Amino acid sequence: MFSKAFKFYLRYSTIKPGIFFITGVMFLFGTALVLLSAILGEPYGAEEYLLSISACSMALNFTFFGFILYNSCINSKHFHSTPYAETVCTKVIPVLSFILNTYIVLLSVISTAISLSNGTTTGNRMSDLLLCLALCTALANIGSGVFLKPVLALIFYELNLLPFMLITLTSESSIGFISDLQLFGFGVPLNVSIVIFAVVYIGTFMLSFPLAKATYKKRPVKSMVNYSTTGTAQAIN
Repeated sequence: MFSKAFKFYLRYSTIKPGIFFITGVMFLFGTALVLLSAILGEPYGAEEYLLSISACSMALNFTFFGFILYNSCINSKHFHSTPYAETVCTKVIPVLSFILNTYIVLLSVISTAISLSNGTTTGNRMSDLLLCLALCTALANIGSGVFLKPVLALIFYELNLLPFMLITLTSESSIGFISDLQLFGFGVPLNVSIVIFAVVYIGTFMLSFPLAKATYKKRPVKSMVNYSTTGTAQAIN
């Protein structure tokens, strides 16, 4: 059922070529930002060290902005009348969100590992990166669980900007610990950051399924009405 629902979702969501194109562009922007963050990232102790790491949150935001647009065309009465609607909303969307998250995570980690190995960037960058990614991917996973509530989903997805915004707003702060944070990151050992990231990442992914199911039951857009051959109106759910 999942594979059929996935294929149906891909066919159905391409009915609006403009949205498909914008989604692709936003995906490329997100990819480029991840690579630039790693390749041109500030070294350890530089004024914009943590800011350059938090650019991964901007990248994820770009990617998921396209994802939101891509999903907008399926939140309709016609779609919710199809036999695959529930599977798409409660399983396919959370899994696709997880795949997008994983793409950004792997791209960020691999490109950062390369930049650290060749000396382009320095310091505890990988650990700081994983902590930023933990927050961003958690918000995206939760957002995928409530995407049928457009305003709520948008809030969660746009909160991906929070790390970048907070770091930007406090970049000129003279407060000691904030200034140190900007220059030297969180100071968390890499093995601890890996554990934190894994727990948050997997935990919020698992949480997205019950959230999606609960949201589907309370979706604002219901199914169309199907009239049988006997003339009896039956809601398709």
